[in-house]
Amino acid sequence: MQVHSPYNFYFNSANTANTATLATQEKNEKSIKQDNVKTKENLYEFIKEYSNIQNLDSSLIIGNDKLHKGMMEYQESIKNQAKNTPISSQDEFQANLDFLFNQMENILLQGFNENMNDKEFQNLLSGYMMTNRVVSKQSYEDSTQDALQALSRLKNGNKSDDFKQKLSDYMTNSNALATSISGFFYQAEYFNKIPQNQKNTIQNALEKVASYLFNQGGALDNKSFKLGDATISWNGDDLPFKDYYKGEVQIVFTKSASFASTFDSSQTFFEVLEQRDKLEKENQELKTKQAYNAYGIPQNTFAKTDSTDSIMQTLLKESKVG
Repeated sequence: MQVHSPYNFYFNSANTANTATLATQEKNEKSIKQDNVKTKENLYEFIKEYSNIQNLDSSLIIGNDKLHKGMMEYQESIKNQAKNTPISSQDEFQANLDFLFNQMENILLQGFNENMNDKEFQNLLSGYMMTNRVVSKQSYEDSTQDALQALSRLKNGNKSDDFKQKLSDYMTNSNALATSISGFFYQAEYFNKIPQNQKNTIQNALEKVASYLFNQGGALDNKSFKLGDATISWNGDDLPFKDYYKGEVQIVFTKSASFASTFDSSQTFFEVLEQRDKLEKENQELKTKQAYNAYGIPQNTFAKTDSTDSIMQTLLKESKVG
């Protein structure tokens, strides 16, 4: 005869209940995700429909001296705080940047869900769209890739004609993005659109992102920033890579395995190229001398060729000028 323990009944019932609860939670989460996707699509359609900002209500931000003065003071305070904030690593910066853009999207989605015709929501969206036309996350990422490619070509001894322009654009977009993001969150706070429980987290992330971007843009006092495996530094009062810049710019690449045994990592890449060219020249002269000696030909038979102004040295001179 089989005996059914009350404990078995209890655990079986509990397991059944837990399974049902989990199934319900998964169903609800799936439904929420589907609703969020649909809401995002609706918001993007709304933004597309109102791509002409004049169709949005912007009466609360246009000509609002109090708002603009407060926003400029806030952005300046963010920049001052950035001077005393340790520069984030690339990974830490990217994580905080993604978080902030996610929060921006959530704030806009919340306002859109509550009332797309709400005056404060439309003004916040209008302000966002205005700054987004100046610099967006995508345009910043594009300029970053352009700058990385320009540095890569330089590293390979093939400096592009638009090298200075690519690096200048990257620095400009870095400053602009920091200003744009801080401006959005100031306006969101002005219209009471930031969730209370997210304010401190957003502020902390904003300070880290701003310190990185302002440093990349040369807006802090460091006069140096890293991008990829390059460290760019300068000594002039103006920003580098501008046509009017008169100071020196130094670009140092992280020591690679191919140069590890021959070159010091503290050398600029231009110096590495120059030293490599010098070694190749000396090696060629040695081979020529050996050939002369082997055939008994006096070395002064031929006119000496001055190759001191090599291509690599020309690059070095151009870099100091540009």
